[in-house]
Parts: sequence; structure tokens; C-alpha cells
Amino acid sequence: MKLYIDGELQSTGDFHGTLPCTSYSLVFGRKGKGSNYMDMFKGIIDEVRFWNYCRTQTQIQKCKNISLIGNESGLFSYWKFDEGSGVTAFDMLNYNNGLIINAIYENSNIPSVNDLCSQSITWITPSNTSIETNDFLYKIKASIKSTKKIKKIQVMLGDSSLSTETNFYLSNGQGTFEKGIILNSGNNEIFLVSENEDCSIKSEKLTIKYNEPQVPPMLSLSDISFMDKNGNNRIDGNEDCYISFTIVNKGNGSARNLKVNVQNNSNVQGLIFNNTTTFKYIAPNASQNVNIPIVGSMNLTSGTANIKVGFEEQMGFPPDPFILNIVTKEFIKPVIKVVDHSFLTDNGFIKLGMPIQLKVLIQNVGQGTAENVNVSFSYPSSNVFSNGQKEFIIGIMQAGATKEIIFEFIANKLYAEKLIPITIKVNEKFGKFSENEEVVANIETKSSGNTINIASNANDNIVNIQIASLSADIDRNIPQNAIKYPNRYALIIGNEDYTSRQTGLNTESNVAYAVNDAKIFKEYCVNTFGVEEKNIYLLLNGTAGEMSQKIELITQILTRLGESGELIFYYAGHGFPDENTKIPYLIPVDVSATNLQSAIKLSDLYQKLSQTKAKQITIFLDACFTGGGRDQGLIAARGIRIKPLKDNITGNMVVFAATSDDQSALPYTEKQHGFFTYYLLKKLQETKGDVTYEELSKYLKTNVSLESLRINNKPQDPSLQVSVDVQNTWSQWRIK
Repeated sequence: MKLYIDGELQSTGDFHGTLPCTSYSLVFGRKGKGSNYMDMFKGIIDEVRFWNYCRTQTQIQKCKNISLIGNESGLFSYWKFDEGSGVTAFDMLNYNNGLIINAIYENSNIPSVNDLCSQSITWITPSNTSIETNDFLYKIKASIKSTKKIKKIQVMLGDSSLSTETNFYLSNGQGTFEKGIILNSGNNEIFLVSENEDCSIKSEKLTIKYNEPQVPPMLSLSDISFMDKNGNNRIDGNEDCYISFTIVNKGNGSARNLKVNVQNNSNVQGLIFNNTTTFKYIAPNASQNVNIPIVGSMNLTSGTANIKVGFEEQMGFPPDPFILNIVTKEFIKPVIKVVDHSFLTDNGFIKLGMPIQLKVLIQNVGQGTAENVNVSFSYPSSNVFSNGQKEFIIGIMQAGATKEIIFEFIANKLYAEKLIPITIKVNEKFGKFSENEEVVANIETKSSGNTINIASNANDNIVNIQIASLSADIDRNIPQNAIKYPNRYALIIGNEDYTSRQTGLNTESNVAYAVNDAKIFKEYCVNTFGVEEKNIYLLLNGTAGEMSQKIELITQILTRLGESGELIFYYAGHGFPDENTKIPYLIPVDVSATNLQSAIKLSDLYQKLSQTKAKQITIFLDACFTGGGRDQGLIAARGIRIKPLKDNITGNMVVFAATSDDQSALPYTEKQHGFFTYYLLKKLQETKGDVTYEELSKYLKTNVSLESLRINNKPQDPSLQVSVDVQNTWSQWRIK
């Protein structure tokens, strides 16, 4: 606690305990308590003030020798002792009036804040401070002078503020203030309060008596309507709506203090609205447009709301009430979540010091629409860095909608852990209908492929949502074959990236999705063909040396197995014909189309494999041998297209090829596979591998031929080659 005398700090001390609350009256100028008035103060008391906050020394010194206006911020009770006679000390603010005992009034010459302030207010209209009028709308006018900029002007009706103006213009320190005021019946006590940079002043009181004519209004309603944000004539959860109508006064008298009362007379919960709206007046032959906001909250219940709108008018002439029955529908929640993710790298492995892409699929799996959807990524603060954008704005997501996001990051070689945790933070408008996800990148493991398959349809506004994925339908639910064939081997080659190993090629020369084709084909070999994983050789972006080495290795293995051995050979990549001999070649990623010396001659491959005497050799070629390819191919290297020579094959061999004659092997972009490979694996998935070679051949010819024309607008007709040695038996060969 602090004690000031004449604005100077006298002492400071701590107060312990609680202030007593008693029934005794508060007394100024008396010592003691009870009814003993013997020890009265002998002196002058003036300007007693109570504040609701602790005043600073500067504030105390500034106001200690002046009389206040009475509207100062924080002033709680104020006794000026300006009555001059009588026994009542009036509180200017809170009607805590006191009793004056044995006191003598003296004239004080305390200046008011108005006297010391650098501004003044003079009434212009009316010129007299007490008038009578029969007009309910009266325009007041005052001259205001100030040496400083006016901060605001308030119009006060008694203790209530009618209006505040903050942009009052002064010319040479003087301006005219004008304002129309709606008068209440009887006496209206009006003040102006002007505040400049130094102080506030209060005008002389203006008393205007309004003699209200006793002529009633005649009120009616028109244009009653209901409006909702989505236009379905229903109040939905989390929706802003309005009841709109017009009140028309056709009478000769004004409608005064008109109240609009709104009630919900139903069991519907979760409606938000103002129960009462008041309009001060509606003049004769005038109208008032009314919009009543009604909000369906997220707690809204389904049903029919019975909304009654009633009225009250000062003279007892309100318009008739009306009732609206409005259907309500509970809030339908969205659910925003991560439904799939995959890690992608350039070389197929997650390594320190190399960029890593995290591909994420976000989906609204709820029935409601989500707004302001955004996604951000967080990661370890040490030695892991964002390689670009880490916050993504999606916006609105309808039920079932999906959005693919790619976040790229890199961990330096100082990162000591084996796992890199990444938190995917998903948010939406309300912050309560989304789910975060934490994923981990495992260093030195293979990264994933990526595809999107979205299936969503609407039925009577209920969306049948299938969870989306970053993989094609054939990449999931791969059929399982419990039987393993120990002598069955597979050599799988996926050559996609030619531009990294050769100069002068653009990215269109790459074979789109060949690596993904090879990876997924391997999964079918393990799970559906019954090949033991140790018997599978997978080569991605194989060079000439690597391809030759693997072909030689598999040839030696099959030779040793003899008639008990089986081989599945799969190739996705470029093929190319020799310009002169038209002999087709498989093209390693480091071999140019202008120099085929190191390429793999297809006839040599067939001959080597057939000489092994293997019981069954199945070759799948998702390539063409005309100089074209899935996009631009290698045809740009020579500028011509050649019909390749077709080799005869021998031994126990069947060749399924993606094309015929001079056609190109095309990509299925939506599925992110080659067209031929997609339908090959699709048939294996549908039949769970229980299919004959003849059935598989017919399926490929029918579906690839038709869908290629429909989707790519280009022909692609798969072909089949069968060795004469198995022409009577191949058709009944089975996948498992």
C-alpha cells in the first residue's frame, strides 16, 4: 500500500490479511465508529473520488487540483460537494449518495478540467439549453475549438453513449459538429464530450423535451424468407442462415422502440440466435428491412425447428407474429487423414546425403466437407533438412477427395540414427477433424514406387468412399501360392533410366514405369508363380555388362538343372532393331541406338536359353523393337521406324510380347505401369494365378488391344510366339 499527501509519496507498506466487510456506513471526516460523532474533522473536504485501479503518482498530481468531468476511465464513485445546500452529497456515478452532517458549504474556486483544457464546446442549435419539440428526430449542432487534434467526440444521452466520432476535422483550430438524435418521449439530457491529445471536456447540458404525438403506427410484414449458405433450404450444422423480412409502417404515427423477439419452440438443440433485436423507430410511410442471423452450431440436432418471431411496440401496435418450420440437419464431420505414403529416391535406396522424397496421399474419409485443409511436415532438428516446401495448403476437400503431396528432405552424413522419423501434421478449419501421422524412413533400405488409384461415387448425397492408395490396384492384394517350386527361376530386368548413362537423350527417351513394372513383377513371382526368393534375380537399370552377366548366370543354372529346370524371363525397357539386318536387340541403359555392338541380340538370348534343355521357359517382353518406345523411345537417334525381323524359337519356349510388327509398347499413365504389364498382372490377380497360357494370351490380346485404343488412341496388339517343340502342349501350361 502507498500513501500520498499533496501528490507526494509519504510511505509504503505491505498489507496482510483481508479487508473487513461490515454493515457500517463509510464516513468521511470522523474518527471512530458507531454513533459517536464527537471526534469530527475540522477542515474542508472536497472532490472525493474512488477509482477501481491503482493510480500512479503522475496521475494523482495531474488531477489533484482540478474538478473532473465524471466520465474518466476507472472512476468508480465521485462526490464533488457542489450542492451548496441540503444534507445530501450526490455521487455523480453510482448513486452512492451520502448524508451531510453539521457541515457548512463554502464557495470553492477549484478549476474544472474544462477550464484548463485547450478546447471548448459551444451549442449552436439549439441556442437555448432547454427547449421543447414535437419532432422525434432532432439535429444538434455545436462549435468545437481545440489547439490540438480531436481524438474523438461522444454524444451522451444521460449516462448512455449514443454515438462516437473519431474523424472530426478542424480548420484553424475550429470545427462544427452536427448529429441527428432520436429523442425519447419526455426530457432528454444531452452532453457532448470532446477528447483531444491533452484532455477531455464536457459540454453544458442540453435538455430537449419531446412532446410525442399520440398517433399510432400501422405495422405489417412483407417479403418473409429464409436464406441459408448452401441453398438447400435447411439449417445444417456449422451453417450461417438468416430469417429476412420487411416491417412496413402505413400509419400516420411513428413506431417507437420496436422489439423483434425470436423463440425456438421445438426440441431441436444447437441453434444460435439473438432472442431480441430492437429498432428505435420506423417513421410513417417508411419501412425497415430485418435480417435475423441464425447459426446451426456443430452441436445441432436433426429435426424440424419451430421458430416463432413476435413483436412489441411502445404504443401497443406491433405487427402480427409469424412461425417458420425449418428442417435441421446435424453437423456432418469430415475426417482428413493420411491414407498412404511412400519414400522415393533416384537410385531406389534411402541413403544419407541423398535427397529423399516422401509422397503422401491425403484423403477426406468422412462424409462432411472440410475447409482450410493444410499439411505440414516436421523432422529431427539435427542433421535433417527440408529440401524445399514443408507446408502445403489444400483448401476445400469434399467427401472422398484426395490430394497427393511430395515433401523432399535430406539427412547429412552426420546423422547417427538408422531411422528418420517424419511427422505429418494435418489440420482443417476446426482443428478437430483431422489425424496426424508419423512415418519413418529406414536408412539403407529400398524406397517405394508410386501410383494413385481413387475410387469414390455419390449416392443420395452419401459418398461411398474407398480408401485411396499411392499404388495401383494390381500392386495390392497379390495372390498367394502356398506351393514353392525349387527348380523354378526368374530373371527380371527393368530398364527405365537411359538419360543418366547417355548424352544427347532427353527424359522422354526413358521408359516410363519400367522399374516399377519389374519390382511388382518380382512380387508376383514370389507370391503367385511360386518362385523361391533366392531363385529370383532382379536387375534395375541394367548396363550391358550387368545384363550379359545375369543372362550367363541363369543359363549355367538351367543347364545344370536340365529337364527339371524352369525359367521365367521378364524384360521392360527399350528394344531396337539393327537398321540393316532388322535383327531386334534388348538395349541396356548404357548402350546407344547408333552402336548396337554391346546390346543383347534377342535371337542369341533365345538360343542360349533353349540350349539349356529346361522343361519350361516363359518370356515376357514389355518392349517394342521398332525404334519407338513408351514415350519418345530411341527413334530420335535415327529418325526412322523399322519392322523387326521375327526369329524362330526352339526348345520348350513360349514368348509373350507387348506388340506386333512396327507398333510401340505404350504406358498406362493412370496405373503407372506399362500397358502390357498391367493387364498381364491384372489377369494373374483376378485368377489368383490359376490360368492357362492360352487363356492368358487371349486375355492380353483382347484387353490390351481395346484399352490402348480407348486410352492412348494408338494401337498396341500383343503377340505370341510358340516353339514348334511345344506347339501341341503350351496351351495347357499353367502359371501355378
